[in-house]
Amino acid sequence: MLNMRNSDHRDSIHIELQDIPDHHPAKLFYDYWEMIKGDKDLPLRRDLLPPEIPSILPYIILLEAKFHNGRQDYFDRLEGEGIIEICGASDSKKFISEIMPEDKFEKRHKEFVMIGKTKAPLFETGHISYLDKDYIKVVRGAFPFSKEGETADYFVLILARADAQIMGR
Repeated sequence: MLNMRNSDHRDSIHIELQDIPDHHPAKLFYDYWEMIKGDKDLPLRRDLLPPEIPSILPYIILLEAKFHNGRQDYFDRLEGEGIIEICGASDSKKFISEIMPEDKFEKRHKEFVMIGKTKAPLFETGHISYLDKDYIKVVRGAFPFSKEGETADYFVLILARADAQIMGR
């Protein structure tokens, strides 16, 4: 997950899908998410196939919802190389409550609960900074997935510079 210990992204705002350029990784992943979701309420985690989206993989964070330390938490299963490039470090294989300040964890938890209930992705844009790097404008998408098809228990985050563009998936 993002190395939140040294980050600042206070200016993030929610945006609509149509505000994201067509070739941005978040928009391309949305198209893929819709395709594998089909007529189901939520796409299944097992339908997320990395070989189908090789150009998007660098921008992916895969979180699994788990009960940890007496509460709902999110285990960072996977981070793409683009995430590590933006953040300067990897927090993969950790619970996000262990790497985020409590207020940021609560914000993310509420977000995941909301997209789990609505069964729809959420998009935002803002600036982040890490360590000695300048502020970077990013677009982030948060997408719900399900292990069994009923509840959102996995979340894919797409995080890329706002001007990132890739051709195809």
